[in-house]
Amino acid sequence: MTDLETKEFQVVGVREAAGTAARPHPVPAAPDLDFTVAHLDELDLPVASFDVVVALDFWPSTPLAVAARGWRRVLEPEEGTVIVTGTDLPGVHRASRQWTSALTAAGFTVEAVAKAPADSRHYAALASAVGLGGERLRAALGPGTAESYAAHVQRLRGSTRHESAECFEIVARSTAFRSHP
Repeated sequence: MTDLETKEFQVVGVREAAGTAARPHPVPAAPDLDFTVAHLDELDLPVASFDVVVALDFWPSTPLAVAARGWRRVLEPEEGTVIVTGTDLPGVHRASRQWTSALTAAGFTVEAVAKAPADSRHYAALASAVGLGGERLRAALGPGTAESYAAHVQRLRGSTRHESAECFEIVARSTAFRSHP
């Protein structure tokens, strides 16, 4: 989490807002998509059970390397994709660098890192940018879910209050799976 004042993306906030998650959204979700809120360690997911992991303004309670290894384990080994969005704040840690290092150490190949000033236009630009996930995201998630992701990113417009901050999006893909100790 980069914005600790909003509870929407914290696990407790999502649990409290469970009723709002069930409301219909203007963009239809894929029929085979399930919304689950849990810690990755609680889910007992099989190896290679997902094609895509999307982490929106997410900062795990576990070290980044642990989270990245967990995602690596559950993603499809050849074409699994992870997308991480967040905010680099001036004068403090650079989350994008830390995520890039953690993803690389976990065996992902970083394909793109995009940054833009954190202002009200940023998330709308991400939602319309074809190069940041684009066709690959549509192919992996299906057009309905990909559009739901884009609409969600647009709803985040203006959520960053730091004018000199930079928002980022990292797109990385799996390489041949190697078990990590």
